Amino acid sequence: MPWRKIVLVTITLAIWCAIVWRVVVVFNPGTMLGVFSSDGAIPVLMSNDDRPITIFNLYYYGAGRWGGWPFLFAQVARRITGYRWSDQSLFFAQAVSVLLGAMIIAGLSRKDRLTVALIYLLTICLYGAVSHRLFDISQVYAWQLTTLLLAWCCLRRFLSRGNRSAVGSAGWGLLTLWFSFLSIWSSFASTPMLFFLFGLEGLWAYLSGKKEREGRLPLRRYIWAGSLAVAAALAELLMRRNYYRYNLKHFGADYRTQVALDVGYLTQNLERQLQNFVKYPWWPLCLLALLFVLAGGFALLYAGKKKHLPAQFREVFVDDLLILMIGSLGIAVINFVLIVLADHVRLNLYDDRFMTPTYLFGSISGLLAVFLILKLATNQSIFRTYIRPGFIVAGLLLLLLEFPPKTHSLLYETDKETAASLERMAPRAVLMGGYWQTYVFSGLQSENALTPVPLEGRTLRTPWTPEALRVNDQVIVEYRSSNLGSAESPPPRLSQYGTSWRLAEPRWYQDQRNAFALYLKEGR
Repeated sequence: MPWRKIVLVTITLAIWCAIVWRVVVVFNPGTMLGVFSSDGAIPVLMSNDDRPITIFNLYYYGAGRWGGWPFLFAQVARRITGYRWSDQSLFFAQAVSVLLGAMIIAGLSRKDRLTVALIYLLTICLYGAVSHRLFDISQVYAWQLTTLLLAWCCLRRFLSRGNRSAVGSAGWGLLTLWFSFLSIWSSFASTPMLFFLFGLEGLWAYLSGKKEREGRLPLRRYIWAGSLAVAAALAELLMRRNYYRYNLKHFGADYRTQVALDVGYLTQNLERQLQNFVKYPWWPLCLLALLFVLAGGFALLYAGKKKHLPAQFREVFVDDLLILMIGSLGIAVINFVLIVLADHVRLNLYDDRFMTPTYLFGSISGLLAVFLILKLATNQSIFRTYIRPGFIVAGLLLLLLEFPPKTHSLLYETDKETAASLERMAPRAVLMGGYWQTYVFSGLQSENALTPVPLEGRTLRTPWTPEALRVNDQVIVEYRSSNLGSAESPPPRLSQYGTSWRLAEPRWYQDQRNAFALYLKEGR
């Protein structure tokens, strides 16, 4: 009945909106679960940049490690509407993008959409190792993984046997190409993941077509599908190389994130990543999914020899949930292999943020395996009809009872108060200090934000801002946390980027952690 579908959709949307509201309250940058630092300030500054859009804007400022396309869209929106992005509003946009992933991944299942969406929401909300990274605006994963899911969903439609019109095929093909490109632009780690998904979906479409000969796809559809993945990867590679050339020409550095095969450390890397993996409380779910796939493979081999497969197993093997589980497990394994192989991870001290796709998709595959096992166990019993509603009710109760509480970050509140004071006392002035003591305050300010210029030799994400030192007669310098001079005594003179400054007011402003001094240009 149509009214039943309307009621179900309404209830589902209401639950989704309630989760969005709770996520915004709990995981925003002002909480202990959220985080805001200079890394988080860069996307805010990118979204509000009034300079002409150049090739430099294509990636994260000053580091070609991940794509800047979300902030290009935000910047275009600002230019059209005049709206100024804050850390909170940018976080809200990112949170909605992450939570839309529940609807996207649900589209990969025909019969169990609500179950799949709930599994996704449980995974991203209930454990900090996943939620802390997905909702952190300084991290790539929210944009990368949402577009990865969109590419996967569009590929499924492109290879669908019911999609026979030329216009429909072309439309889904273009969308697959576009979202694949965005995901690879976000992080080139998406490339092997997409190749795996394209191969998996192509194989499943082919095997499904063999069972229904009239619905088999023409060979050219498979060739086009493979070409889409290659085209997306090549387009991003060409764009990245152009980005390096542009930076060398205009800034004297390519801002390349160096990543190489970590020869000589692979055993150490594997050991450390396994240690990170078993620290994750949900790691048994990942192992369960792997064992389920291996057991299924052996069952198929056995059935092939015996020419017989029990009906309940046969039903599971043609279920698109199994493909979703294998695809999710494949993404988790591929990411794990990549972080073992890349020296970039070791050089960043094996930070567990690199495990985020493994944690996320490994947990999803494990929960899907649990659901499939329950379906298998009750396939021939009277409890079969209660598995879906029972699983959904249990999941919703778990989400309600275990959702993290709202907390506050005193550090964030202090930084926000300091940022407001600096903007009020010296609007549009130049702010110098360490990397972590400059961008963070500019990202928390409004229209009269200070221009951040890290001290010479520190990490510089905005290579055009040192020019502001030449046209300004005074500069605000954070010296305590930046380890410039002593904790209570800034140096009497500074020489930075070819300009010289003398100390005018050593205790111009200070908070619990930072101390700011006023310097005037020599000769003024």
